[in-house]
Amino acid sequence: MQFDFSRFKKLFLQTTIASSAIAFGAVLTVSSLGNAQNLTPLALSEIRTEFKKAPYSKIFTIGPAYLIKDRDYKAGASEVGVFDTWINIPNQNRLQLNVNYCVNKEDIANTGAYLTDVVLLDANNKPIVVINQFIKTSVSQTTQVIPGQYIPGAYYTDPFYDPFGYDWGFGAPIYFPPVDCSMGFARFDLMPVAKQLANLPNQTIKAKLIFNNGLSYNWAIGSGTVSQIKLLPTVNKNSSI
Repeated sequence: MQFDFSRFKKLFLQTTIASSAIAFGAVLTVSSLGNAQNLTPLALSEIRTEFKKAPYSKIFTIGPAYLIKDRDYKAGASEVGVFDTWINIPNQNRLQLNVNYCVNKEDIANTGAYLTDVVLLDANNKPIVVINQFIKTSVSQTTQVIPGQYIPGAYYTDPFYDPFGYDWGFGAPIYFPPVDCSMGFARFDLMPVAKQLANLPNQTIKAKLIFNNGLSYNWAIGSGTVSQIKLLPTVNKNSSI
């Protein structure tokens, strides 16, 4: 029996997408979709669907909003990482960042920490943009994204030993420990740093999540996403993306 990692990946990404879509719906207080606190389940479902279909690292639109989806996850464990959405609603003067994280530093959740800053760094690890005007942030919680699993020993054949018969062997069970992460989210106002974002270097940049108790987590934003973030503060209702 083999553990289905792809199933857990799919479930986690669905949760992340839904969380981002709901956070986006909370700021989308426009007449076309109604008041943010009175969005119907159908409206939220439509937002989730459009959000899920949209490409990563490229500006796309939902209603009057311009958005960029980005993610930076751990190799071999795409359930673990940072999933960020950059949002501009020009006719409401809203420029925001939504961050969903599931990071493999359990002490973040164990200490009840919450995200307070997102710092963008240059090649020399010097801050070039400090995003710290959070609108809403959650206390991190420990979440098990992949449970512990025993892969039982299996019989096998060795045709090189006996090509006309079967050579049976037995492998000892292998235990894969559970994968836990500290999970949470935060939403930030980007208006104070709009000019700085527009002047980001044209390259992959380092980034750091900083929590209220001083703990941090490093990640990166690819050059493709950076090029789109640079454009986001300047788009308006007359822009064609």
